[in-house]
Amino acid sequence: MNTYTTSHHPIRLIAVDLDGTLLNTDHHITPRTRQALSVAGQRGIQVIMATGRPRLTTIPYLQELGLTTPGVFMQGLNIYNGDGSLRHNVLMDSETVRKTAAFAVEHDLTVMIYNHELIATRYRNAFTDILQAYHEPLPHEFGDKIIDLPDQHPVNKLFFIDDPSRIPQIRAALTERIGSHSTLQTSMPQFLEVLPAGASKGAGLKWLLEDMGISPSEVLAIGDGENDIEMIQLARIGVAMGNGNAHLKAEADYITLSNNEDGVAHAVEKFALGL
Repeated sequence: MNTYTTSHHPIRLIAVDLDGTLLNTDHHITPRTRQALSVAGQRGIQVIMATGRPRLTTIPYLQELGLTTPGVFMQGLNIYNGDGSLRHNVLMDSETVRKTAAFAVEHDLTVMIYNHELIATRYRNAFTDILQAYHEPLPHEFGDKIIDLPDQHPVNKLFFIDDPSRIPQIRAALTERIGSHSTLQTSMPQFLEVLPAGASKGAGLKWLLEDMGISPSEVLAIGDGENDIEMIQLARIGVAMGNGNAHLKAEADYITLSNNEDGVAHAVEKFALGL
């Protein structure tokens, strides 16, 4: 948790998560939130999206907000420029990908494998269909040959989908299998993401800030999930949504309203706009 003030080091950049944060439960950006971010942009504050999603699935929201700034995608593994060109790309080592995919086959689990161009799975099913709500394209089916995917394609991350009650058990077993060679985190109760060791939204944001010449002391970060912890720790002002994860709230400088109560707008108005 950081000590913050609003009178020194004015905010130059706002990093905001998408699902559960910028979007309400109907997957919409509210008018008040859209207006607050628009005013921030008019004042010269850079507004960037920082999400676990692939960039492709966020384009409607980027367009709705009129964002031409860089963004942090896929839990910090992909950073894109505003024009859609890839600026930074972090890959997993092939052996860890292979071991994780083999674990999924061995336990008959639903796993997705991502890079910045491809989404792959063993078989499409009710779990993979959940992702249609997030505007993801249908994944390519590889069956059990998904184990060999890293021989053909670079991989950014793997993504398990299951009943929320089973995720802790899967996480514990997978940790035993791949240990320190990856970072495991949850963005939502039914999702378990497997990232390169040390990767996070916070690490991706840190890289981008250094590249842009902006200090973390000039950043407001807003999120709702466990995967936002490193990001809000990095920022001078780290805000957790009222509907957010308990661990995130414990690390936050401030807890705003929920995503159904204009929580992002409230935080932006308070800390960036001085309203």
